[in-house]
Amino acid sequence: PPHAQVQPQQSYSKVQMNGWEYWNWNNIIQWILSLENGRFMKYGDRLKVEMSKVALNGQSLKEISNADLLMYGITEFQDQLALINHIDGLTGRKQKQHPPQAY
Repeated sequence: PPHAQVQPQQSYSKVQMNGWEYWNWNNIIQWILSLENGRFMKYGDRLKVEMSKVALNGQSLKEISNADLLMYGITEFQDQLALINHIDGLTGRKQKQHPPQAY
């Protein structure tokens, strides 16, 4: 198809997730879209545009914040919190205080 829609992936396996440090922005988006039965699918197109601009990679995930997620198009606060929790779980970083971000 000329402009294929981003499809939800099946859940990432532990093996796939073990290499998160080496992911590129496309891998990160596929992982995000696989979470919680596609909860973040509504952000797929915007994520693709914004994350490719900054060439986000797996190493960057350890530093990502709510403000970054807002910039990448995750506009709903509850979705920001949920995604930060998934990122913290993936990267093993300690749960930090993530102040809410609004427009």
